[in-house]
Amino acid sequence: MMVENIIKDEKVHDISIISNPKEIMKYLFLGTSLPILPEFKEYIMNDLKVFNAKALFLEEMSEAQGFGEKTDAVEGMVLIYDDDGGDILYFGFFGVFDHSREKIETLLEALITHAKENGYKYIRGPINIPVTIFGWGFLLGGSKKDFHMRYNLNPPVYPELFQEKGFYTKIKEYECSMPILLVNPNRIPIKKEGKIVMATFDEFEYSNPGREGMMKIKKEFLDLFARNLPASAAITPKPENTFDNLVKFIFDNGAEWMMWIVRYKPTGKICAGGYIIPDIFLKDKNGELLGADLHAWVTDKEFRRRGLTVYQYAMTCQRAKKEKFPFHRGQGYLSVAMDNEANLTNVKKRMAGKVIGAKVILEKSL
Repeated sequence: MMVENIIKDEKVHDISIISNPKEIMKYLFLGTSLPILPEFKEYIMNDLKVFNAKALFLEEMSEAQGFGEKTDAVEGMVLIYDDDGGDILYFGFFGVFDHSREKIETLLEALITHAKENGYKYIRGPINIPVTIFGWGFLLGGSKKDFHMRYNLNPPVYPELFQEKGFYTKIKEYECSMPILLVNPNRIPIKKEGKIVMATFDEFEYSNPGREGMMKIKKEFLDLFARNLPASAAITPKPENTFDNLVKFIFDNGAEWMMWIVRYKPTGKICAGGYIIPDIFLKDKNGELLGADLHAWVTDKEFRRRGLTVYQYAMTCQRAKKEKFPFHRGQGYLSVAMDNEANLTNVKKRMAGKVIGAKVILEKSL
């Protein structure tokens, strides 16, 4: 195990930096409330290598009774990575075994010291790679204790101590829960010339390209998201390098209807698209999928206000129905930025959603 001591607590703790992905994977459980299932390992290992991630371990040092030898036990960890030498140090999986305030402070000080000594200008997180499974953000007090992918439960002491150390809110989101409802794509109301009319989609073609098809349109699909979403929507750096892992996870564990595009027929241009992620924690006793993360869908700016956002949801549900997705028991989850009132209104009024929690990604300027 490659270990470099960078800070030593004069009392009982050492902080070490670990670069071996297999060693890091053993202790990721300290930084998440979600189970790390054996089938997750290949997806985790992929992202650890893509980001060249390392970890800071909080180790308790003690002398073995009667032998004068030192033993150590890992009591906390934080994953660290960057964007190929960029000025932001990202962190994830921040946690200590017993949520001790003293231990959290020791690990946090080590994170700040490491960032300063290595010339970073900002620290940002928690962002737990792969976010497809483990999500992002510290959950705030008052949030519901729920169990689904991307939703990590943590005591409020974590965000409180980070804020005491000068971290501020970079991204704040609501976590929403909703039944997965069938919507008629031919009955989507929009406002046109001051009147409410039913949207028409004769000029558009909805399709599910499949695993190989998505890989062929990778650049065009990612460009659609890049030009239409704010920079804050890109939770992790290098979306082009993690896209393959995302596609693999969806098609290994889900179905073809979970990724889609919409083309504008006159030009053939992709004008909308998105994906949902199968929630493999939510299955019945027969292994039937009961939940999904309504992760991301987008409409090109020039085609907005034509009902395409709801159309994508409606068409995806129609395709899911053909695959016998259990709508009578299905549950969906979605993260919505707190400053996006339009999206939150859509979730509540059109999708029968409700807010179950709030989470923050924090940042510190060095």
